[in-house]
Amino acid sequence: MKKKVLGTVLVCATTLSVIAPVVAGADSFAGTGKVEYQDKGTDPKDPDNITPAIDPDQVGGASGQLKDGDGQTLHAGPLTIDAVSPLDFGVQTISTTAKTYKVANKAIIAQGTFRAPTAAEVSAGATTAIFEPTTPAKPDLERGHFVQWTDARADTIAADGSVTAAQHGWTLSAKLSKQFSVTTTSGTPTTYTLNGATLDYSNLLRNHTNGVGATLVSPSFTLELNKSVDVANGTSTNDRGTHTLEFGQVGDNYATAQSTYAGATTPTDNIDKTTATTSGTDSYKDSVLLNVPAGNNIQKAVYTAEITWTVTTAP
Repeated sequence: MKKKVLGTVLVCATTLSVIAPVVAGADSFAGTGKVEYQDKGTDPKDPDNITPAIDPDQVGGASGQLKDGDGQTLHAGPLTIDAVSPLDFGVQTISTTAKTYKVANKAIIAQGTFRAPTAAEVSAGATTAIFEPTTPAKPDLERGHFVQWTDARADTIAADGSVTAAQHGWTLSAKLSKQFSVTTTSGTPTTYTLNGATLDYSNLLRNHTNGVGATLVSPSFTLELNKSVDVANGTSTNDRGTHTLEFGQVGDNYATAQSTYAGATTPTDNIDKTTATTSGTDSYKDSVLLNVPAGNNIQKAVYTAEITWTVTTAP
């Protein structure tokens, strides 16, 4: 009986000595995860292929589209002009002398997002992504006039690590592509033009999402009819991301917005106001000017023009 008990105890002890290390041990295994990126497509119905208007005063803040879509391009692809705010120089008195007019309106951004159109909307004629205002509604953003463009081009890295380099660098240019004019529709059509009219842009404030802004060609520039002017350049070190170029600001944002000033070493925002020369309230009014020379046969009418902005791949 004692032997049996002893034998049982010995068996238990032996069993415990074998199992214990397994219970106290540890094991691990590295799982995998992956994500693949591709270029932006060219179908503007896909909201991933377009870039909404961003707040030129605060990158990473609100976004949406220019009010009523006026000036929101909805262009799709890896290198695009995204938004150009429309200019309005107000109602003026007919004059026979040379005049300079300040821009009268602001750039208005409605906050919201874009979605793909439904099948029914496509059948009804929708050709681009559909804008949806933020719910609940948020106030529109009032900003100085601006142009926005995006460079989302990227190198291709194969599974073996080999690289096919994308084209890098770009030039942003602008021109007065259609002079301020009005055409009659009764009788023989007659076109009246503000011959020699030019546009002055100043107080350039650049902003960007990639941490390194575009290189400005000049702190100000003038547009004449059909004469292209280079405004900004991007290289392989500062071309990527979404860029805005704002002409003055609304309110006193010049003094209060988080900014990169000359000599600053730790900017809290990407805005670079080092090229702006006018501060204070509503500097946007002085930042886009319409110059109309004397000698024009001005009619009582609404004159319209076209300003074409182009971003091209650097040679």
